[in-house]
Amino acid sequence: MYKRQEYHDGFHLISEDGRLTHLAQYFSPPIVPALRDPVLDRVHGGRLRAAQYGSCLPEVIASGVLSQRYGPIIFVNGVRRLAGATGASC
Repeated sequence: MYKRQEYHDGFHLISEDGRLTHLAQYFSPPIVPALRDPVLDRVHGGRLRAAQYGSCLPEVIASGVLSQRYGPIIFVNGVRRLAGATGASC
C-alpha cells in the first residue's frame, strides 16, 4: 500500500521548457468518441482515460499517468508512447 502524499491526486502541469507550473490540478477533458473502449475503462478507470483524452486537446503536448499497478504511461494525441504500445489517435 502506498503512503498518501499531499500531491497524490490531480495532474501536475509542465511547460514546454520543462518547468513545473501547477500541482494537483483538476483535469476533466471531454471524451474523445474515437478512443472509447469499455474494456479499458473497466481495467484502468478515470485517471488513465483523463490522461489519454487530455492529450488530444490542442494546447496539450503530452499527458501521462503513473500507477503502482501499471507504471508510467504517456499519451500524445491519444496514443500511448511507450515501447510496443499502440492505439487509435484522436
